[in-house]
Amino acid sequence: MPTNFKPIYSITPSIAKSLMRIEAAKEKVALLPVNPTVLASLRETAKLYTTHYSTMIEGNQLKPEEIKEVIQLQGHFPGRERDEHEVKGYYAALAHLNNMPHKTIPLPKKSFKLCMLC
Repeated sequence: MPTNFKPIYSITPSIAKSLMRIEAAKEKVALLPVNPTVLASLRETAKLYTTHYSTMIEGNQLKPEEIKEVIQLQGHFPGRERDEHEVKGYYAALAHLNNMPHKTIPLPKKSFKLCMLC
């Protein structure tokens, strides 16, 4: 069933300029060479930032640069050993998950309970 939705809008010069900037940026990214080295670098950066933000939620005080130093350069920050161990453990868990084969394992519906009273 077709709809007769006709939104009312206008494209202002400011909006047109922003759209053109977005399109130009999109074209630049589309033309970038994506090779295995670039992909590996992007994955590593994503793992480091994931480690930072996920452990920060738990109260970890290490900054992204410090996490990179702990993981890649075996850096040490006196008095923050707990944070270092947490970061190393989280990073190792991410690496383990990335190395696991991706399988879909069906679970019986009885395995899931929606609430404690069910």
